[in-house]
Amino acid sequence: MAIGPSKTAFETLCANAAELIEGLSNASQRGQLQQALFTYTHPHVLIVDEIGYLAHGQDAANVLFHVVNDRYLKKCPMIFTTNKPLSAWGKVLHDEDLAAAILDRVLERGRFIHLQGPSGRTGHQLDGQEHLPATADRARISGIDRPQFPEPTLRNRHDRGVHFDAHRVPDAVTAI
Repeated sequence: MAIGPSKTAFETLCANAAELIEGLSNASQRGQLQQALFTYTHPHVLIVDEIGYLAHGQDAANVLFHVVNDRYLKKCPMIFTTNKPLSAWGKVLHDEDLAAAILDRVLERGRFIHLQGPSGRTGHQLDGQEHLPATADRARISGIDRPQFPEPTLRNRHDRGVHFDAHRVPDAVTAI
């Protein structure tokens, strides 16, 4: 997802959610939150990867809200990836109200894109092979017996259906 904006003139930062939250939390405890926020509020496009994949600290919603609210007020684009339903963000971030406020700002001008199907990370294991149903001695991929869509290969990676128009970057996209 970062390829489109990063190939344009847009300054793009891709940050792991756990690292972003932990770094801002530590800066907050040192009284340096405002200086640390600049890293995440300055780039034109911010991509926050893996919200809820790893456990977040108790002030996760608070520090993430600072980033989202600042970018929201400046109308700067944000992209979030997560494997958690939006209804679980309150639990993931340890604050239902702030999670609702974060999602309210992200989704007001943003788009929710639900990505489904086999993992893009396992495509190299299936290149040139038939997509066979899982058996007891064969691992299942993405929890389904047969992929709904073929795994991408080096030849068709650009045909996955996720493209960015360099002249129209959305204010926010949440990809699950």
